[in-house]
Amino acid sequence: MSGAVFVTLNVGDAEEIERRVDAWSDTGEMTWSRFVDSFNSFEVRYLFNNWPANSDMLGDAELCLAELLIAPWSAKLSADFPDRRFSVELDEDPEADGPRILVRQTYPHTVR
Repeated sequence: MSGAVFVTLNVGDAEEIERRVDAWSDTGEMTWSRFVDSFNSFEVRYLFNNWPANSDMLGDAELCLAELLIAPWSAKLSADFPDRRFSVELDEDPEADGPRILVRQTYPHTVR
């Protein structure tokens, strides 16, 4: 959309993204690349609904899963968008609710 790739994980995500892009166009509150990045950040804890409640090993499991997802997500993006380049990284921001996977399009730059 507008030269940017939005990673969608659930049914209905595309419609929600389109609605928010339209709203962003009206306000322009942040740069386009920052806006796109805000959709392509995934907190591992919320990727799956079947985490064991209050598990002592939840943090370790989230980190392990996040590390395992980086390579296949990178490969999928490369296969689906061969003319573009992406950065798929692990973000362990202590302010976040567990590790996050950040997907950024690095080429061509997301400019609007």
